[in-house]
Amino acid sequence: MSLLSPDWGVAARVGLLPGRASLAGGGRPPASADAGVGWDGALAALDGLLAGQRGRGRAAVTLSHHFVRLFLLDPPPTWLRRAEMAAWLADRLADPLGAAGGWRHVWRDVPPGRPVPVCAMEAARLEELNGLLARHGLRASHVRPWLDAAWARRRHQLRRASTWYALLEPGAVSLLRVERGRPTLLRQRQMSADPAAELAGLLSREALLAGQLAEGEVWIERAGVGADWQRLGSGWRVRELAGPTEPGLALVQ
Repeated sequence: MSLLSPDWGVAARVGLLPGRASLAGGGRPPASADAGVGWDGALAALDGLLAGQRGRGRAAVTLSHHFVRLFLLDPPPTWLRRAEMAAWLADRLADPLGAAGGWRHVWRDVPPGRPVPVCAMEAARLEELNGLLARHGLRASHVRPWLDAAWARRRHQLRRASTWYALLEPGAVSLLRVERGRPTLLRQRQMSADPAAELAGLLSREALLAGQLAEGEVWIERAGVGADWQRLGSGWRVRELAGPTEPGLALVQ
């Protein structure tokens, strides 16, 4: 679900979180910086990191889920050409995103009859990001949500699983229901200071809505979030996935 075409020949890997940016590549160890709050702070932090860099090339950008909206939509009733698909998505997302527009949304092409993954980002923010990169001699080869990058690494590991997969960062959780290795449900929620209670409630609600028991296996991938996951309840078998636990590093690995 890249907002620009994927290209793995990149000179820099960039991660953006509220008030924070991370930068890797160019033979240097990853670096992070904080500046202000929210989206403006993330861009200011990135500007500072790039000020000390030289060279031109492509940048691969991974975004916190605070900056994007994620959807897994039921498939359209018939096959659609790309322009028709864009119009269909605009209509489907008019309610959650607002009919006024101002969003750039992209989708992954999937076989007919399968749910359609969609990522949406405010167009103005994407333009600001591209402008900042251009001032430092960089061009974004792709811009994608953390879930897209993380699931690309985990897909093979869970290729036969029917399970839940939760991706947590400070203040946000994304939850996938996976059936035989294929995502069938996606939920994106803000999260309070009690991640275990938030995730327990989300799992219970989504299991109920899916007509399933509130129990089973849940794979947890997290960065910057800690909790006693046994508080999810005795019905859940928690499996934590290994990886960087510092949010900035997780986005640029």
